[in-house]
Amino acid sequence: MSYDRYVAVCKPLHYSTIMTHWVCVQMAIGSWASGALVSLVDTTFTLWLPYRGNSIIKHFFCEPPALLKLASADTYSTEMAIFAMGVAILLAPVSLILISY
Repeated sequence: MSYDRYVAVCKPLHYSTIMTHWVCVQMAIGSWASGALVSLVDTTFTLWLPYRGNSIIKHFFCEPPALLKLASADTYSTEMAIFAMGVAILLAPVSLILISY
């Protein structure tokens, strides 16, 4: 969406030639794929952990930090994978926005 805004503000006369239907579809697919990839990595790393004992989660949502507290093994690698995916999903759009301006 920020690229769409950038083209509309900085190149208004070229907007219709730059922002074609195919470009919009590619951007939508890219955002959906990156979201699915992050969710897949978080879910995979969280579900590989062994869980023993009390399995009651005292949260309304079943989020990874709540599940990590229930794990009976070392969760450092899982925490780092979740952190790395969070950094990647944050830095990629911000860097593209900064480069475009």
